[in-house]
Amino acid sequence: MDTENLHPSVENFKQFVQRNPKIVQEVRQGRKSWQELYEDWFIFGENHETWRDINDQPMDSGSNSEPAKSENKSDFMNQILGYIKKIDMDQVQSQMNNLSSALSTVQGVISQFSNGNKGSASNTTSSERPHPFAFRKD
Repeated sequence: MDTENLHPSVENFKQFVQRNPKIVQEVRQGRKSWQELYEDWFIFGENHETWRDINDQPMDSGSNSEPAKSENKSDFMNQILGYIKKIDMDQVQSQMNNLSSALSTVQGVISQFSNGNKGSASNTTSSERPHPFAFRKD
C-alpha cells in the first residue's frame, strides 16, 4: 500500500500503532477492529486511558493465545502429578481391600436371601399349603 496516498491522520495512527504493538494484539485476538481503534484514537487522542489499559495488559508471545493455553495445560498437569505423588499407595491398597471385603459380605447376604427364597418355595409342597378353595371341599 502506498503511504503517499494516505490521509495524514491515518499515517499518524499507523505510527502510533507501531509505537504501541499491543494494539495489534487487540485486533488479532478479535477484541477490537481497526476501525474502532482508529476512531478511538481520532476522538480521544494518544494520551487517553484506553491506551494505558491496553498497554498495561501482558503481551502474548504470539499472535494467538495458544502459548497461554499450553502453559495452563502444563500447570494443570503439574498439579495432577503433584497430587498423584502425594498418594500413599499402601493406604489406597488397604481401602481397596476393605471395599472388596464389604462388597463380598453384601454379595453373600444377597445370595443367602435369594437362595433362601428359592429353597423355601421348592421345599413347600402343595399339600402343606392350604387349599385356596377349602370351603368348597366335600
